[in-house]
Amino acid sequence: MENENIKRNEGFEEESEIKEETVETVTEEVFEEEDEEEAWIPDTPESNEDDASLKEEMREEDENGEPYAEEEQDEEWRPDGFVETEPVIVELSEEEIAAIEAFEKKKRKKWLIISGVIAAVLAIAAFFICYTEGFGSKTIADVPMASVQAEEKMGFWEKLKADNIKYENPVVSVFEMLIGKNKGVAFKVNGEPIDKDVFNSYVNSTAINYFYSLLQTGLVSDVSSFDWDEVDEASGLSHKEFSKAMAAETGLVPICLAIIEGEKNGVVLDDADKKTVNDWIAEQKASLGNDFETIVKNNGYTDESTLYKVQCINVYMQKVYEDIQNNPDKYITDEMRSGLDDGKITVKHILIQASTAEEKEEAKKKAAEVLEKAKGGEDFDKLIEEYNEDPGATDEGYTFANDGTMVQEFADASFALNIDEISGLVETDYGYHIIKRIERAISADDYIQHLSKNAVVRLKKGVYDKIGVTIDLNFYFGEPEQPENSVASEETAEGNAE
Repeated sequence: MENENIKRNEGFEEESEIKEETVETVTEEVFEEEDEEEAWIPDTPESNEDDASLKEEMREEDENGEPYAEEEQDEEWRPDGFVETEPVIVELSEEEIAAIEAFEKKKRKKWLIISGVIAAVLAIAAFFICYTEGFGSKTIADVPMASVQAEEKMGFWEKLKADNIKYENPVVSVFEMLIGKNKGVAFKVNGEPIDKDVFNSYVNSTAINYFYSLLQTGLVSDVSSFDWDEVDEASGLSHKEFSKAMAAETGLVPICLAIIEGEKNGVVLDDADKKTVNDWIAEQKASLGNDFETIVKNNGYTDESTLYKVQCINVYMQKVYEDIQNNPDKYITDEMRSGLDDGKITVKHILIQASTAEEKEEAKKKAAEVLEKAKGGEDFDKLIEEYNEDPGATDEGYTFANDGTMVQEFADASFALNIDEISGLVETDYGYHIIKRIERAISADDYIQHLSKNAVVRLKKGVYDKIGVTIDLNFYFGEPEQPENSVASEETAEGNAE
């Protein structure tokens, strides 16, 4: 038994030795592999340098000690079955080449046609929007009301119906709407916006004068039944549209044009002018008391601020008008003078008055003496200061057309003269005239009218159309209200009379 145990122990020891050797061998191999793997970890700069040098050695030599080639490495990575082949060159016949060229030519032609159609559509759209100013146009008056009689012979009403003022470019309108600009603008004159409330006040003012003219001519008799939307047969416009047209053409358009020119030439609405307007409004408030706001609205103003704006515009316009009159050379160009063709001339004259036969004989003798001095070269303006008996004469002289405005004998003699030529004695019912024709004078009215002919006016669709006449005609033209006790008063009066 002991021998067997001994053997078993010996065997155990042998197995243990084997196992220990195996463990040591495995452990050494594992540690060697771990050491080898750790050698590739770039934990420190030293390990990075070792890694770089090792890679460089691998690049320089392969396993056989031969220099490493990049191309060989590439070939090693090509997939199995890869076969490098030469490119195949296909030769086409002339017919095939011609067919291909014809196909390409046809395709290019097709695209050219499509591109041309698209370009034409875009061009038409651009022309329609930019040149015609978009969809629709507005019928509006194009001459001042004062010229109606003179223009009737020239087809005034046809001109009145002409679409001479159009809507603003719809692209511009949409863009301004998106950015919230010019929301309260009724129209623009040469790009300058006109406030809708200001325009509405001018419409109401024009409507009052227009309705008064209808009453005076007997075309309207009943205030209560008057309809602003009723179409006038003569003009083809509704009373409302006609009032709006005249408010623009004879009101705000020329005023705006004059103000633009005044700003260019240094005319300003200063603090003193604004104070004058504010003082005037304060006086109206003190005078009217609680009725101020009601009367302001009855006169066609939206509110007090609109009244202030309109009064400032009127004051500024007057300043510009006076500046044009006093300094015409600042405004009137030679081109305008040469292009002014309205059939008018300008003359100065010396009148020696005479009404009876005895006065005429004496006046004729005196006029002959003055004429001799004028023909002799004396200063005509000084002779006017010394001898002229015309109370209505001005330093600028008379500018008129041969249309019956002046006495016919006077007009015929004036139009027969050349510039700087002096007439003989011209007899009229007023006496004897000595007339000198001078260069055509251009007044502020002439200048502003010239500006109006070349103005670019664009209505803002959706704003201008909604503006109407808001005044109460009964306030101006209605029957005055009778007091509640009027009947009793009449009866009392009759009793007292008895």
